[in-house]
Amino acid sequence: MKKIILNSLICLLFLAIALSSCNGNSESSALVMAVESNPKSLDPRVGNDSISARIHQLLFNSLVKKNERFEIIPNLATFEESPDHSTITFRLRPGVKFHNGRELTARDVKYTLDSILNGAVQSPYRGDFIKSDSLRVESVEARDPLTVVLRIRGHLPTLLTSLVPIGIIPEGMSNQDAAQKPVGTGPFKFVSQAEQQQIDLEAFDGYFENPPSIKRLRIRLIQDNAVRQLELKRGDIHLAVNTLFPPDVVEAMKSEPGLKVVITNGTNIDYIGVNVTDPILSKREVRQAIAYGIDREQIIREVWRGQARKAISILPPEQWAFEPDVKSYNHDVAKAKQLLDQAGYTDADSNGPQPRFTLTLKTSSNAFSRQIASNFQDQLKKIGIELKLESAEFATFQSQVIQGNFQLCYLRDIGANQHVDIFQNLYHSRSIPTAAKNYSEGRNRSRYRNPEIDRLIERAESTGNEMEQKELYRQIQKILAEDLPQIYLWHPSNVVIASNRVGNINIDPSGSFFFIRSLTFSEAPLKESSE
Repeated sequence: MKKIILNSLICLLFLAIALSSCNGNSESSALVMAVESNPKSLDPRVGNDSISARIHQLLFNSLVKKNERFEIIPNLATFEESPDHSTITFRLRPGVKFHNGRELTARDVKYTLDSILNGAVQSPYRGDFIKSDSLRVESVEARDPLTVVLRIRGHLPTLLTSLVPIGIIPEGMSNQDAAQKPVGTGPFKFVSQAEQQQIDLEAFDGYFENPPSIKRLRIRLIQDNAVRQLELKRGDIHLAVNTLFPPDVVEAMKSEPGLKVVITNGTNIDYIGVNVTDPILSKREVRQAIAYGIDREQIIREVWRGQARKAISILPPEQWAFEPDVKSYNHDVAKAKQLLDQAGYTDADSNGPQPRFTLTLKTSSNAFSRQIASNFQDQLKKIGIELKLESAEFATFQSQVIQGNFQLCYLRDIGANQHVDIFQNLYHSRSIPTAAKNYSEGRNRSRYRNPEIDRLIERAESTGNEMEQKELYRQIQKILAEDLPQIYLWHPSNVVIASNRVGNINIDPSGSFFFIRSLTFSEAPLKESSE
């Protein structure tokens, strides 16, 4: 009897080892990627945070997309705008299939867009398509199975850009399913989700472009930098893309065995927002003095550890309308002091401890943002400006900025500066947010007013000629570089930390997740026996 029990236990032990080995092999076949926050929603009509938008790029396709110069080009459809801007006609690619096997038709596009326009889904994108009763998408017509016509009241020059993040879902899909069991046409299809933990995807072999090389992709939420770093070292995570590791941690991980660090130019921009209605900051000489007083090169070198590049415009250099020939501000203490003198803020005690004036800079409570702000404080002290620092958790900080309750603030723009629409949204006087309209008009939080800028923006939006637009945007950037409603600082780099098992890492400057489709992932090496 004892022998039978012993044999049974041995069999169970071998079975457990075999199952464990199978599970291990299954796990090793999935590329595991870490993200630093939970997506707001997997529904592409709802999730507008950066993590949601990146995951949507894996699951869905939109009608149009951006190329490497951030021009709008076809994705699911070619497009043609009527000369009077009253219609845009889209012609869908034939043969595109959803993950459930259904073929994409114009009715799916109509259903997706109608649900946003009619409020069937509470979409943060609705305001992009309905500006007012006289400025809006009026209707969406499925003219035939492969033709969609958008009818527009007024002129919406930003409409094509607004369509970029809108992934198309199948007709009839409920809001609940779109958020919890999404179906798209993208390179990966949804498998399962453990909320606040992980999302499992698998390659869609029916993808209309080249299907992914990676067959299984697991996206894990790991908010803590230290835990994310540890799991990368152990090999439990294989990929982390722009997950907000401090620059010194990134540098340290370059020497970790089994890992690779890929750093490329990014397009996001950090800047100092300036409230130009403030009595001191309303003077252009003061704003220019601050720009000269900040030593960007030193901060990029010593704080960013080289993981950023200097910015001279709101647009990144890759953008088709970027103008390189604008006034730039290399660190120049003497020039900064001269400008402050011209503004009427003389040095009363000749380089003594008494400041010319005091300003307050607001930041989020993020430790790295506060470190950057501390550098600003030290540098501006050398030109006679006392800088007080205030930080708050992000929601409070953002609310203060939107309401104009600040003098200076340290901000980052993610993605929006890839489009020329940014000029209307940040600098046109009609985009100044007001309490009367619940601060919904736009993002001109500097409260900047310049009739010439308004005129140039309106002309650029009204013409369909790219060369004419480029000239108008060139003039706009030159004026902004002189006026400085914002003080441009740097473009943070894209940072990819990956296992040596991950290959073909070619992230584009926008930092999108499109490159994941082309990654390779080798088998895990066998562990050596300890015997």
